[in-house]
Amino acid sequence: MKDHLWIQRVVIDPTDAKTVYLTFSGYREGDNEPYVIRSRDGGQSWQDISGNLPHAPVNDLTVVGKHLYVATDVGVFTSPNGKSKWMTFGSGMPQLVTTDLRYVPQAKKLFVATFGMGVWSIKT
Repeated sequence: MKDHLWIQRVVIDPTDAKTVYLTFSGYREGDNEPYVIRSRDGGQSWQDISGNLPHAPVNDLTVVGKHLYVATDVGVFTSPNGKSKWMTFGSGMPQLVTTDLRYVPQAKKLFVATFGMGVWSIKT
């Protein structure tokens, strides 16, 4: 890991306390690479799962079942099995800075906070 990164989010999988995700940002230093890493052994070892995410900081991450969702500076992306393959999420949602994610299980919706465009809700 590069020395100019700072941690954006630490997320523990709600169904497996040994699985931990970290997102990093180097935006302030001009580094727009996405950084998402995962540990399945409580932090003993780490795997980069940034995969095909676009070149943009990752601001938040949430786990919903076996899906991962990340908020980036260019929209929300999902990885169906927590792998390194990411897809755009949220039909009709503009690709803009998304800062926070909150899943509400009763509504089966992911709420997405944006920079300047309010909060969006998307069915999962």
